[in-house]
Amino acid sequence: MDISTVTSADGSTRTVIITGEFDLGGVDEVRQALTEAIETDMITKVVVDLGPTEFLDSSGIGVLVTARTLALGRGVELAAVNATGLVEQVLQLTGALQLLQPAEETRRGNRAG
Repeated sequence: MDISTVTSADGSTRTVIITGEFDLGGVDEVRQALTEAIETDMITKVVVDLGPTEFLDSSGIGVLVTARTLALGRGVELAAVNATGLVEQVLQLTGALQLLQPAEETRRGNRAG
């Protein structure tokens, strides 16, 4: 299956939905969608919805981590949400899940521990 991205706007938040297999073949499309969302004026948060993502490999993780670095440099929060199954497992095993959590979940986790 190929990959597709859809970006939507809600005030100062952009949501990028990634559908399909996020592997080497899809990195350019996702990188472009995330970069455009992050670099949009007046944006304070970019949400990456991984719910419809069926597969994620190291090249996809690299794009997400690089996008987070770009976002932080622009003062934009970037968070991945709705990862399930294999995608969630890969993110968990690599440590990227914690890195890409929404800020409110990170704060909640820090208080619990």
